[in-house]
Amino acid sequence: MADPRSSTSESPVGTSKRRASAAAKPPAKSVPAATVKTGRVLAAKAAVAPAGESRAAERPPAKGAVLAMAKRKSAVVTSAKAKAAALSYITVYRASPLERIAMIRRGIPASEAKRMFAELPIGQGAGFKALNLSTATVNKKAKHGTTLSPEESERVVGFAKLVGQLEAMIQDSGDPTNFDARAWMARWLTEPLPAFGGARPADFVDTMEGQGLVSAALAKVQSGAYA
Repeated sequence: MADPRSSTSESPVGTSKRRASAAAKPPAKSVPAATVKTGRVLAAKAAVAPAGESRAAERPPAKGAVLAMAKRKSAVVTSAKAKAAALSYITVYRASPLERIAMIRRGIPASEAKRMFAELPIGQGAGFKALNLSTATVNKKAKHGTTLSPEESERVVGFAKLVGQLEAMIQDSGDPTNFDARAWMARWLTEPLPAFGGARPADFVDTMEGQGLVSAALAKVQSGAYA
């Protein structure tokens, strides 16, 4: 007779316990393939985004934007220079030496030089020639909104100072009525002067030393013989 304990058949109690344990475990949840794929795509985008943003930040601005910025900057600089240089003759004369040096180093806008000589009866052509300035060069610089060189600006400032000196003389005389200082200056510059050995004052204004001689000669006529 066979021993019941050696039988391979499971007892009803063991079978019941095994079934209860299996029922207690929740079934494993399966993740849809689409969800897994979406998660991977989002992770990949998150990893790539910073690098893309960095490249966009490092990318130089478009050519059109650079040109627009340059034009705005140029307009601001040109406007500031024009305002700084738009001085009257007498203001240049009464300015301190340091102020005139600053004007010269900054450079007189070519358009301002044209304006200054246009206001004088001597005319732009004759005025530029007296200062040894090329009319074509001045016109070209004026067209492009640029300034004269420091050397050119020094001669223009010196000449403006001479005109301002005469205007100051007229103001100090107390009776500038019916007297055109600029017309008198234009005439005086182009007439032979005995103090210069018969040479014209205009023949000396192309150098700073010559402008000094003209200034000294102009001071001697302050007695009142303007006409």
